[in-house]
Amino acid sequence: MGPATAAAERASSGHLVAAPVVSGIMGNMTDQRLRVVIAEDSVLLREGLARLITDAGSEVVAKVGDGPSLVEAVVQHRPDVSVVDVRMPPTQRDEGLRAAIE
Repeated sequence: MGPATAAAERASSGHLVAAPVVSGIMGNMTDQRLRVVIAEDSVLLREGLARLITDAGSEVVAKVGDGPSLVEAVVQHRPDVSVVDVRMPPTQRDEGLRAAIE
């Protein structure tokens, strides 16, 4: 069963659909694992994303809940990818994302 079929079955059963999409994207990287920073103020979403990303074969190097922590994590870990909620405390604006990019 391919990723699209698995996604359709999960969608119809009410399960999260992102897992097969993530594994389909990451499935082409056999030589090295992506290093990922997750920035999300909701602990439930942050932990769920971490599990999906880890199950897809990538390494979550940091999980943070606010903009200043995102900047620290990016500087410290130099991830390949950052999954970022653009509206996080303390300001609910995208300053953390902008600072991490700079």
